[in-house]
Amino acid sequence: MADEYKLAHLGFIQGVIDRMGSNSFNIKGWVIALIGAAFALSMEKLNSVYLFFGAFGVLVFWMLDAFYLYQEKLYRVLYLRVATNRVAADLSMDASICKGEVSFLGSVLSIAIWPFYLTMSAFILSWFVFGFFDFQSLFGECVASD
Repeated sequence: MADEYKLAHLGFIQGVIDRMGSNSFNIKGWVIALIGAAFALSMEKLNSVYLFFGAFGVLVFWMLDAFYLYQEKLYRVLYLRVATNRVAADLSMDASICKGEVSFLGSVLSIAIWPFYLTMSAFILSWFVFGFFDFQSLFGECVASD
């Protein structure tokens, strides 16, 4: 009977881990949509405010994605503890007992998410610099188009 509870408990924890991974994937899709909308609006209206909203959105989604990764890591530690009998298989889903083993900053700077968000931030920065910078007034006739 104890093994049945343990297997059920591990199944519940694995379900949470899967949902956290799915949420992280969905957030990345929303970021790409947000960046596309910010680029389209800023190009149509020639207004850099939309890019600032896009940059702020990228930062917010980065933190949200890091939160989901942090939660996923907590549940992975809980899964390991239940699997190795370090925690009783009482079907408790409280992953806060694992907080000492996982850090939020480690999730923010995780190789799984920072390259994506750094790339999105670089796109916004390059669009801001090259899309709204008036090269002709800076260099005069050198860049004037015929």
